[in-house]
Amino acid sequence: MGYATHVVGSEELTNVIESSPKVERIISGLFWSPSAFSTLVAAAWYFTVVAHTAEAAYVAYHCRTTLKTTHATALKWFFLTCCTGFPVTMKATELFGVASKSKR
Repeated sequence: MGYATHVVGSEELTNVIESSPKVERIISGLFWSPSAFSTLVAAAWYFTVVAHTAEAAYVAYHCRTTLKTTHATALKWFFLTCCTGFPVTMKATELFGVASKSKR
């Protein structure tokens, strides 16, 4: 999605899809038109970036507050979560749960 959005661009992605009638038929059947598909790809990319950044901020915050990690460690968790998203967030949430239970 990032490659299609930032390198290829929406207009060129639309042109590539339209250059192959078979692909254009499939895309048009699922997404109304190649242009709409290109727009949805870009929107999905930006949504993913925002969602992963929000998850990463959540994880970094809890690393600092719940796990009492250093800034460097919280930053490492932030970058890891930005890259992978949900799988790392779930593992971090498990760690936060264990840390919370051990404080009781």
